[in-house]
Amino acid sequence: MRHFPYRETLQHEFKSDLRKLPLRTLLEAVVCMANGAGGSIYLGVEDNGSISGLHPDHRDLKRLEQLICHYTRPHIYVQVYPLLVDGLVIAQVQVPVSPVPIATHDGLYRRRQLQNGSGEPECVRFKPARKAKPVLMPAWPENGSEKPVRSSVARNQCAADDPSPAP
Repeated sequence: MRHFPYRETLQHEFKSDLRKLPLRTLLEAVVCMANGAGGSIYLGVEDNGSISGLHPDHRDLKRLEQLICHYTRPHIYVQVYPLLVDGLVIAQVQVPVSPVPIATHDGLYRRRQLQNGSGEPECVRFKPARKAKPVLMPAWPENGSEKPVRSSVARNQCAADDPSPAP
């Protein structure tokens, strides 16, 4: 039995991971969802709802949580759960609604909304009325690596705080 929608909605987004979804793309989706209605991102699911599974490099779900925490400002704490669907493992990234605007660490603000006319969900850039205070953040990973660079301060903040337990 499938425990998530068959199509994308305002609160459910699918991300293919066949070719290893870039961290930047995942961060943009998380920021977009947090600045909208919150919801879940299903990593390893194609846009048409078919299951493709997680890339082997994304199977460490705690690491995905930490990467998202490190590269957002202010830090956003997501919870990532494995789901077994049709014999393939996917990840459900649960993103809370944020009471303050969330950005990627380099200042990209996006929010999820419904398109005019079609009613399909989309992520759009926006300029918040108030921006998050700058925080010491790690540099973007180099050479496609997802290992945080110079991130001792951010790593300690993210690792020290526990995300809320799952509902």
